Amino acid sequence: MGALGNLDHERFCQAAHKRIWAGEQRGKALAAAYREAIYSGDDPESRSITDNSRRLANTKPVKARLTELADYSGKLAGIDASWALLQLKRYTDFNVDDYLTSPNEDGYRFFDVSRVPREKLALLVELQQEEFTEGRGESATSVRKTKIKGHDPIGALALMARIAGWEAPKKIAPTDAEGKTLTRFVVENAPAASTEAPAL
Repeated sequence: MGALGNLDHERFCQAAHKRIWAGEQRGKALAAAYREAIYSGDDPESRSITDNSRRLANTKPVKARLTELADYSGKLAGIDASWALLQLKRYTDFNVDDYLTSPNEDGYRFFDVSRVPREKLALLVELQQEEFTEGRGESATSVRKTKIKGHDPIGALALMARIAGWEAPKKIAPTDAEGKTLTRFVVENAPAASTEAPAL
């Protein structure tokens, strides 16, 4: 389908889609998008904005365009999540044991920086080597300490869970049309929606 021929309607679709995709309530997103893209009156709180935005969103071309934008964003989100998983593997795929020397006569192994490829070194958050002498005189010994710190895989997985939408759904309190939290009493005593067909 592509962009709509009516540029005002296309701007409305783009603005509404961004707001809905960001999690804004559909009715509020449509009204805000209408206000942003089309409305040219003096009263930005006019009741007609809500009605007109809903009416415009239900026209066939605008409805189809909003669906198309949502489908496209859904596909991109899947691609982004897959890309992020590959990045996570890249950033946390560092095994120090691969770069340790063979054990010496005392059984100690040492980290050999010269064996680490440049791209693997880039994965480290911190690498410090420190040499000093302990003791004095003939009992003095040379000590070398190496501190290696990689990316936190647990933190990276938590970030991935948020990006890919793997987290459990969060409970959200019920709200009214103005966004005010409804009490349990109000919810339980709300009038039931009519299931009867309207009289003609």
